[in-house]
Amino acid sequence: MHGDDAGMQLIGQDAKIVAIGELIRRSARSTAPVLITGELGTGKALIARAIHRASDRADKPLVALPCDTIPEPLLARELFGYEPKASPGLGRWLGAFERAHGGTLFLEEIGHLPPALQTTLLRVLQAHAIARLGGQPPIPVDVRVVAATSIDVPPLVYTGRFRADLYYRLRVIPIDVPPLRSRRGDIPLLVHAFLTGDRGPSAHRAPGISPAAMEALQAYDWPGNVQELEHLIQRLMLRTPHACIQWQDLPWEVRAGHSPQQDSLAEDANPSRPTEPPFGPAALRQFLAGRPWN
Repeated sequence: MHGDDAGMQLIGQDAKIVAIGELIRRSARSTAPVLITGELGTGKALIARAIHRASDRADKPLVALPCDTIPEPLLARELFGYEPKASPGLGRWLGAFERAHGGTLFLEEIGHLPPALQTTLLRVLQAHAIARLGGQPPIPVDVRVVAATSIDVPPLVYTGRFRADLYYRLRVIPIDVPPLRSRRGDIPLLVHAFLTGDRGPSAHRAPGISPAAMEALQAYDWPGNVQELEHLIQRLMLRTPHACIQWQDLPWEVRAGHSPQQDSLAEDANPSRPTEPPFGPAALRQFLAGRPWN
C-alpha cells in the first residue's frame, strides 16, 4: 500500500497504542467513516487494513486509493469510473467505489483531495451512490470509507481549502496515531518483531542487537517513524556481517544522538556475549499473546 509500509505491525505497550487496538475492535463493528491521522510512516494503512479484517466486510474487497499522487482528472476517474463516451477509445472503467462495493474504500492522504472532488465525494457519502463520468443514472454503492492523512486538516478547513462538512462527515470515528518518538519504550518490541519476522534475503539468520545499539535506537527521533525503523532493521540485517547488531553498525544520524559508555562498547565487541537480545522472540510472543489486532 501507498504511504505506510505493508509489512509493519501494530505492536506496542504504550497506552495510546493499546487504546488504538481497542478502537479498532470497536470501530470494526460499525459502518461509520473513520479518519486516521498521524505522521508519515506511523502505520495508518495498517490500521485501515486491521479495521477491514476485523469487520463483517472482511470477505469483501479492500480498495486503497492515494489522493496525493494521482492527477486530479485521473483521480476523478479512479474514484467514480467512466463510461466509454467519457473517454473515447477506452472501454467502461469501474472506479474505486464500485470495486469496493460491499467492502471498504481506503482513501489515503485525503487532505490532498482537490476542492472539486471534495464536493463530489461529499455528495456520494450523503447519497450512497455514484455516477460514472459520462454516465447519467446514479449507481448505488455500499462502501465503508476509511480515510487517512498525514497533514493537519483543521488549518485547511479554517482557510477554506478543505470543506468543513466533508471533514466532519469523514471524522465520525477519529483515530490519531502517535509518532514513534512519543513511545520510545515500544522500540525494543518493534525492533525484535522486525528481526524475527519475515526476513526475506536474511531469513537464514536472526541477529541479536547489543544494549548500546538499542539505546541509540531509542534515543533517535525517527522522523520517518515505524516505517523508517523497519527499513533500517532490514538494511542492517543485510549488511551486518556478525551475529549481533552493534552501535558501530548504525548509521551516523542514529549514532549522533547517543554516545555509549566505553563499557557498553566493550560489551558490544565481546564475541562471547549472548546474541539473544534482552527482549527476544520469546518475550515478544509472550507480550503479543491475547492481542488479536496485532
